[in-house]
Amino acid sequence: MARRVDEKVIQKHISVNPLGRAGRPEEVAEVVVFLLSARSSYMVGACVEVTGGTGM
Repeated sequence: MARRVDEKVIQKHISVNPLGRAGRPEEVAEVVVFLLSARSSYMVGACVEVTGGTGM
């Protein structure tokens, strides 16, 4: 993982993201918490993308 990402690269990713913003660490953490909880016990072999719609 890069220690620093060029601001131009960040802005390019934001410009093509349907939500128009970068994801926040806590948004990814919420997915991780769900996957580790009993609420996800019926999920098997799922790939969960937290991309803000970029990977649709």
